[in-house]
Amino acid sequence: MTILDGFKIKPLDLEPIYDSWPNAPKFVGNPKKDPPVDDWLRQIRAGCVQRNVPREYWHKVAQHYLGDRAKARYVVQRNLCSRLWELTVQCDIDSPN
Repeated sequence: MTILDGFKIKPLDLEPIYDSWPNAPKFVGNPKKDPPVDDWLRQIRAGCVQRNVPREYWHKVAQHYLGDRAKARYVVQRNLCSRLWELTVQCDIDSPN
C-alpha cells in the first residue's frame, strides 16, 4: 500500500442508502418549486448523517438527487470551473515573474 492509497476514498455501495430514503429532497432545477440551495444541501447533509454516509460521499448523494435540468446545469458549471482552473494554472506557469 502506498501513501496515496491512504487518501483514496473507500468504495461504498450507495444503492441501499438511496433505497432507504424514498422521500429524499429533490432539486429539479425549477426556481419556483425548488427550495433555496442552502436549505436543500442542509437536508441532504442531515439525511447523510442520519444514514451514516461517510462525508466523502455526500456530494455523490446530492448529485443523485438532482433532477435532469439541475444536473445539466451542474455539469456545465463543473466543466466551466474546471476549464477556468486549468487556464489559471497555465497562466501562472507561463508568467515570466
